[in-house]
Amino acid sequence: MGTIDILGTDEKAVIFRYLNWPEILRDAFCGRWTIGDDDDATGALVASRNFALHNSRRNQRPIFDSRPPQYTVGSPEDYNALAWVACVLPRLRTLSLNRLPADYRYDNGGESVEEEAERKSAFDSSDDEEGAAKMHELGVDIVQSFRLVEQLNIRGARLNGTYPNFFNFSHLKQLHIGYMQYMKFDLEMVARMPLLEEVSLLHCKRLSGDIGSLGVLKDTLRSIQIAGDSNCEKIGGRLMDLSDFPRLHALRLRDTSIVGDVRDLRAHHFPALRQVDLPESVFGGRTFERIADVPEVMAALSCLQRRSPELFRTYSWTLSPNSPDHYRMSNIPEYRAPFNVQFVMEGMRLGWRWSSGGYYAGPWVQHCETNWLDPEPPGVGCPPVGNTVAGASCPSASFEEQLSLSDMDPFNILGLAGLGSSARSRYSGFYEPPTQQQYRKLLEQDPSVPRQYLSNI
Repeated sequence: MGTIDILGTDEKAVIFRYLNWPEILRDAFCGRWTIGDDDDATGALVASRNFALHNSRRNQRPIFDSRPPQYTVGSPEDYNALAWVACVLPRLRTLSLNRLPADYRYDNGGESVEEEAERKSAFDSSDDEEGAAKMHELGVDIVQSFRLVEQLNIRGARLNGTYPNFFNFSHLKQLHIGYMQYMKFDLEMVARMPLLEEVSLLHCKRLSGDIGSLGVLKDTLRSIQIAGDSNCEKIGGRLMDLSDFPRLHALRLRDTSIVGDVRDLRAHHFPALRQVDLPESVFGGRTFERIADVPEVMAALSCLQRRSPELFRTYSWTLSPNSPDHYRMSNIPEYRAPFNVQFVMEGMRLGWRWSSGGYYAGPWVQHCETNWLDPEPPGVGCPPVGNTVAGASCPSASFEEQLSLSDMDPFNILGLAGLGSSARSRYSGFYEPPTQQQYRKLLEQDPSVPRQYLSNI
């Protein structure tokens, strides 16, 4: 046993703080210090202080950090040290595979993409054959040496095809894969890891699967994020397949093809949900095809909003540009038609209203009147949807009271943009967007609107 092993873990951590990571690994590999047996530590590097090994810069010294110990592969030198790391730090908690230099890539997996011209234009810095011939390939089997890893990050790494071994980590809790053009995988492969709590799949062009396949992880999943414009269109399934996940607090599926209807939601669905972002393929998830659909949708979502007031704090819906109720309007923010919908909460009273902007609280945002869902401040519990007051008709409060509420300071209205106490909305008196004729007339009667803006409306 080396002399350094006589010291405690705290003393070792202080010593290691003044050494570069290659020196630490070399000394451990040569037996000058040994791996500890603490279940919550990765040898003497971790100790009881969660000592993190940072290798993102060649000359950076290890520092104390609240994050678990991690290792990032972003260069050939980092990759060459993986064998050392696997030997010295078998209990590594976080492993990251990042983008390599232009002349390096990982070995192809199964079912690799044959579009070499596309791959070359996307990855290689040189377009000539000589540049392509200098490409160095690195094996990925070494990753399997880290059997106890709890977080795996793959971002922009040059992976082509399927890599089943990446989804065999039985201790993995967090999986983050992003900006992958040629790596093929599906949600069924993700569901193989029984302890998975957080899934983030961003801009993965060849990702596919049914969201319902994650049902085997119902008792562990806390966060699901799948996004990436058109790259997520192959993700399908039903929204309600996730409604009984007891720990799921974040659900972001904006760019997927998942289907559903928010009018099917009840107060017991998604019991832990605190953050949500739904795709347009879900009815009432992001856009409306008709103005007449809005009251029923907002009434159905009211139970979730009452249970978790932060759920829709920065969330807004819009009238689809393809809607027959939509019409041409000014592109100037100050003169837009109120085609956005948001919740309003004043005290314990919940409602919704149309506005000319999203959740951004800018001085140009104009609001319609609030459609209150509660004639009186609600008591304990969520009233049945059928007993709510919704729609374009005037709520129980008087018109004067409505004006007073709509002109309140925006910071007193949960999650909505406002006009300030001294402003009055152009759409006062309207409980839904005006018709095109009414909209044009409102602008014509407003002396602050330049006449040239009316010609294109």
